[in-house]
Amino acid sequence: MKYCNNCGVILEDDMLICPLCGAGAGTNSEKQETVDNGRKIIAPPAETLTKQQKKLVWEIVSLVLISSIVAALLINLIINKTVSWSEYPVAVCLTIFAYVSFFAFWSGSSTARMLGGFITSSVLMLLLDALTGGLSWAAPIAIPALLTASGITAVLLSIIRHSVSKGVNLIAYTFIGGAVLCIAIEAILSLYHTGNIHLDWSLIVCLCVLLVAIALLFLHFGLKKGRSLEKTFHR
Repeated sequence: MKYCNNCGVILEDDMLICPLCGAGAGTNSEKQETVDNGRKIIAPPAETLTKQQKKLVWEIVSLVLISSIVAALLINLIINKTVSWSEYPVAVCLTIFAYVSFFAFWSGSSTARMLGGFITSSVLMLLLDALTGGLSWAAPIAIPALLTASGITAVLLSIIRHSVSKGVNLIAYTFIGGAVLCIAIEAILSLYHTGNIHLDWSLIVCLCVLLVAIALLFLHFGLKKGRSLEKTFHR
């Protein structure tokens, strides 16, 4: 079975050029096959980043996040003489820092890393909320939204890991995950403000995103069968 060296789409045996991205065909880039005494051995995929590279990425991301936190706090203090709106971008930066740290330094599974990032982020947001005037938004809004986003991300990572072909179908799955997250966020906000779940704008977003996702999936699986774009849209 042949795969595109660039986007991973499954190609027919006689196809030399990928109809999706135009790159050359080859064997599966995720599985390196070797031969040992006549037996074919499939080696596991290599790590995409080394420990040194992960550390470098973590240092760069940390520097950017710390700069963003300091800038937000200073602007808020200069303009409003107190910490008010800046606690929200600070909470976002702390959340990103927690997840990046776990994925950079913890060698466990993706699920364990997501769980560690979620727990750490939740504790940091509770502390931040308590230090800036009491628990008002972390427990009822931020943590449920973060839990939903973490769950959706974990599912997407599992789908990506187990997908045989990796192309625009992964973009479609990401769109679907984003639509689910929008519905969850509006449900959490409406429940917090009114005590009832009321969906409005998220349904419109979900409909638009699902239409795009369906089109991407149709394009992906059509090309997976060897159908070219010229034949698909030829009139």
